[in-house]
Amino acid sequence: MTNQEGRKIYLGFSISPLTDPEGSLIGHTLIFQDITKFKELEEQMKRVDKMAAVGVLAAGMAHEIRNPLASLSGSIQLLKSELILDDHQQHLMDITLRESERLNALITDFLLFAHPPQTRKMPYPIGRILEETLDLLIHSPSFHPGIRISRPVFHEEIRASIDTDQMRQVFWNLLMNATQSMSNGGEIRVQLGTGNGEGSAFVSFSPPFRGKDWIKISIVDSGKGIAPEEKEKIFEPFFTTKENGTGLGLSIVHKIIENHHGFIKVDSELGRGSTFTIFLPAE
Repeated sequence: MTNQEGRKIYLGFSISPLTDPEGSLIGHTLIFQDITKFKELEEQMKRVDKMAAVGVLAAGMAHEIRNPLASLSGSIQLLKSELILDDHQQHLMDITLRESERLNALITDFLLFAHPPQTRKMPYPIGRILEETLDLLIHSPSFHPGIRISRPVFHEEIRASIDTDQMRQVFWNLLMNATQSMSNGGEIRVQLGTGNGEGSAFVSFSPPFRGKDWIKISIVDSGKGIAPEEKEKIFEPFFTTKENGTGLGLSIVHKIIENHHGFIKVDSELGRGSTFTIFLPAE
């Protein structure tokens, strides 16, 4: 069913007999409980198990594909340098090389998802990585003047034990997604804060993290948003709504955050943008 705000929620219920003082049955008591947060946690755990199984199975296959692909690409480059080609043949050769490079990039992304490099953690200011990644985004080809970026002053004392390269990858993937969802312009807001699990909004979302100090990073965009039926699948490998997407960007994000003992959630509505929120253990 849906609540007053139009959001889909799940309800659980229990029923028990209702008796009078003499013990005769006079009806039943029906108690409803909102179990939406528990369903979200259940889906998160199912997604983790599914992604782990897919990664182990396909990593070996990806390695086997990469070896002959490298041989093919090398042979084509050698032929291109030795043969005298007309314009049409040259064009076909360029297409072949470009597509082999694209396949190699796809395999590289998949292996990063299936078997991420060993995480080398160290205490580091999260704000510094956000600043660096935002500066890279502003100077990237995907950025255009119609996009506005709102960011606070990031405090150096907000630190987490992280692999800095992997966390840059996380922020880059999320910021690129935000940028690509705003082809006609819009606003990206980046927020950074801290808190304790007790009494916070994410307690019911992830019970294992209650009572701990956490860092919360939110990347908010005013883009196209995500349809409800797609939101459940966005962290699955090879699921994409982009014409040239690989469907691995958010899968890699999910894997890296998981390896940092954190979690990520998304709130989105079609036509009103998306919010990706990351929770990491505070240093």
